[in-house]
Amino acid sequence: MAGIVQNPAQAFRQIAARPRSLLPLSLIVAGTALLYLWYYGWVDFAWLRERLLDQLATPGNREAALKAVTRPLMLGSSIAGAMITLPLSYLLLALYFHGVGKLRGLGIGLRQWYALVVWSSTPALLVLLSGAVQILAASAGRLEPSQLDPLSLNQLLFHLDVGHAWVGVLDSVDLGSFWKLALLAIGYKTWSGDRWPVSAAVAWAPAALFYGVWIAVKAW
Repeated sequence: MAGIVQNPAQAFRQIAARPRSLLPLSLIVAGTALLYLWYYGWVDFAWLRERLLDQLATPGNREAALKAVTRPLMLGSSIAGAMITLPLSYLLLALYFHGVGKLRGLGIGLRQWYALVVWSSTPALLVLLSGAVQILAASAGRLEPSQLDPLSLNQLLFHLDVGHAWVGVLDSVDLGSFWKLALLAIGYKTWSGDRWPVSAAVAWAPAALFYGVWIAVKAW
């Protein structure tokens, strides 16, 4: 864990020899679930619901939205995202790297690639810590879900409301995302021996495709 920060290339060489990902995966998944459990138990939900309805609902669908926006539903969907979506997204990215490795003849197994992806995702722990600080610093239980990540581009630079068309994109990218991309490039380069431009292109292609499609759909 310390090596990912101090000497990531050396850490990835160790991970290649011992591809164990249970510790960082457990910390990320459990930390995310616990943060949402804490948040939705702490937040002034009546205030939060009104904020969300003011920003998202129209007069015609406000009553239906009022019934849909409940504490159990929002908590359940957030925890399901942590426990299901996160590990699955790591697996999909690991499958991508595994496919690239097969084409390149690297002889690296899926378990190793999964460990690389998970360990590269450990900057998410910094985001979780900052979310805990946000809860402790907020007053009267008044904090929107997007404000749990003060390191996102939206919170740092743009400050868009929930109803804005681009808020989802800007909320999903934070400083930890750039750190993760750097770690993925370092890890791939360490294992493949490719030059930096090639390693960066391989490591960043999935994120570029995902956000490129998302932005294109929004712009359309």
